[in-house]
This record gives sequence, C-alpha cells and structure tokens, in this order.
Amino acid sequence: MLLVLFLVACAAGYRVMYDVFADEPVSDGEGQNVVVRVDSDMSTYDIGKRLEEEGLVENALIFTVQTKLFTEKGKSILSGTYTLNTSMNAEEMIEILVEGYEEDDTEGSSASGDL
Repeated sequence: MLLVLFLVACAAGYRVMYDVFADEPVSDGEGQNVVVRVDSDMSTYDIGKRLEEEGLVENALIFTVQTKLFTEKGKSILSGTYTLNTSMNAEEMIEILVEGYEEDDTEGSSASGDL
C-alpha cells in the first residue's frame, strides 16, 4: 500500500514539474488573440485565474509557479490591458505582462502580485 502511494505521489510530482517546465501553449498555429485586463490589486494567482478563464493557460497555479521562475528579481507584472494569444507559451505572456506592452501603449503600475 505504501508503495502504491509513493508511486502515485511520484507520478503527480512528475506531472506538475512537466507542466511547469514544458511550458507549452494552449493552441498551435496562429492561435486566437485575447484581450486581458490586469488590475493593480490582482495577485499573480488572480492573474493566472483570469488567463485560465480566457483560455490562455490551462492551470492558474502552474502559471503562478512559472511566473516566479521566469521573472527577474525585482520585476513584477504591470497592470494594464494586454492582447495575448493562445499560441503563446507562459514565458512569452509573462514577458509581455512584466515589460508592460499594453494595448494603449501607456506605462502601467505594478500589480500587487505576489512574485
């Protein structure tokens, strides 16, 4: 019984690590543009939930972990309105959200994300 639990835990851990590091887009090819609003009071997980609801990422928690891994120290996601695409992987989306490439081309303020 203990061996079965150990194997299940290993399989689950492998799946989570694969999802974090494989960083695959939701769709192949051209994908679909989606306009997303990031508010300054949103945490990284809240942003991930919004992206998940919009079909841009498959799992908000995985996005949160990826954000912590892919974001340089001292940087955070900026509030604003962004056009993202379902063919982008999480790292590409995070780069846009951190650099602040917004729809209206104005500089956003830092979201209170928990990076």
